[in-house]
Amino acid sequence: MDIFSPDIKQNPQPDLLTEVELEAFNGWYASCRKPEFGMNHEEATLKSWKLLIESMQILYKERGDRYKP
Repeated sequence: MDIFSPDIKQNPQPDLLTEVELEAFNGWYASCRKPEFGMNHEEATLKSWKLLIESMQILYKERGDRYKP
């Protein structure tokens, strides 16, 4: 998975995630679905995906490994 692809943030692909990454995605999703944020399923999925990809990009800059392009 190329986390620096220009369209990666617009196309959620949870099936490409490792178990740990999927847990992080699910955590972001659960937070986004809280009533105070008022997001529907699609909005929460896209926002969670964007937050996960941004986190992965930060990890790449800090240590590399799995997230290399």
